Amino acid sequence: MILNNTIHLDFLGEVNLLLGITIQIFCAILIGFIIGFNRELNNKAAGIKTNIMICIGATLYTSLSLLNISPDIPGQDPNRLAAQIVSGIGFLGAGAIMRGDGHISGLTTAATIWVVAAIGVAIGFGYPIIALGTSIIVIFILIGTNKIYSIFTISKLYKIKIISETSVKSLIRGVILNSSVELVNLSEGKTDDFGEDGKSYFKLKLLVEGNNKTIESFARLTKKVKSVASVTKNIVD
Repeated sequence: MILNNTIHLDFLGEVNLLLGITIQIFCAILIGFIIGFNRELNNKAAGIKTNIMICIGATLYTSLSLLNISPDIPGQDPNRLAAQIVSGIGFLGAGAIMRGDGHISGLTTAATIWVVAAIGVAIGFGYPIIALGTSIIVIFILIGTNKIYSIFTISKLYKIKIISETSVKSLIRGVILNSSVELVNLSEGKTDDFGEDGKSYFKLKLLVEGNNKTIESFARLTKKVKSVASVTKNIVD
């Protein structure tokens, strides 16, 4: 049973219950969409739908807990639910973290999920303006840090050799399009020597430009392509 008929919002004060929840849900959808859209543009696991659902869920849990507080009953603390949301969202964030080939990925996605839940809690407590301001900061960090990193990180020319059982030229072009490296030259042919099975392999030579981080990421993605036997990279002096 709902014990309160109004909701407090930081920019409107006390408002009608239905109007207040509508405003809160709209803010949660908007913020979840904006942050999720950025994540989806970067091909991350947690996209628009995931971030919207997280923000709406955290908002409703917090808002409904406040509505069920009675001044006549001592010891009620809505912060307990917020603490449960924090610990609960940790399991969802852990699912976004992957580890393979000695490399951990998904930490930024997990951290973003955690922050979106916190933004939802802020909306539920009646602070949508603070939540909107925080979401702007989050977007700036997600977009701006990459640009700052690229400014202070020097790009270098790398020579990459890919040995594969079949031709992977078109597949590697797709990997390049989805990465931050810049293709300078590409050539493919058969290897001069033969493998243990007696057949010759394809040798794809690439000349690409990028910083160490983007080249490492490109090499990892290339190794995951089916039929790729080896990937070697060297800086062009």
